[in-house]
Amino acid sequence: MDVTPIKTAGDYQASLAEIERLWDAEPDTPAGDRLDILAILVEAYERRHHPMPPADPIAAIAFMMEQRGMTRADLEPIMGSSGRVSEVMNRRRALFRLNDPPAVRSPANPHGDTDPSLRSPARRVNVLKGSGSRHGWGGKKRRTR
Repeated sequence: MDVTPIKTAGDYQASLAEIERLWDAEPDTPAGDRLDILAILVEAYERRHHPMPPADPIAAIAFMMEQRGMTRADLEPIMGSSGRVSEVMNRRRALFRLNDPPAVRSPANPHGDTDPSLRSPARRVNVLKGSGSRHGWGGKKRRTR
């Protein structure tokens, strides 16, 4: 078995041609072993000379939606309102913010809020309407006689 490292573009092309020739080789045979070794060498060469940039998360979501026949409405249970989905998909809103703790959705926290004071429905309404404080205790208490 005469296998050498792939150092040049010519070595790379020759290795690809040899892989194509050996493609149907049975495992655990000399030809199958040679195929495995060449595949590892080609993969290392490609990683070093043709690195792939990280995937764009929005493009990945759009691709997944297209492949599964999904619409933006299918993302609402995960991301929130249709407006938020639209902002994220149109790149007007970040998919996530690095300093935010991860939101966890559960029966006690159905909207995935990270602020524990918003988890109670009554407190959530008070905060959203602007009455009371964000902690749900109403700020200054009034004296009644």
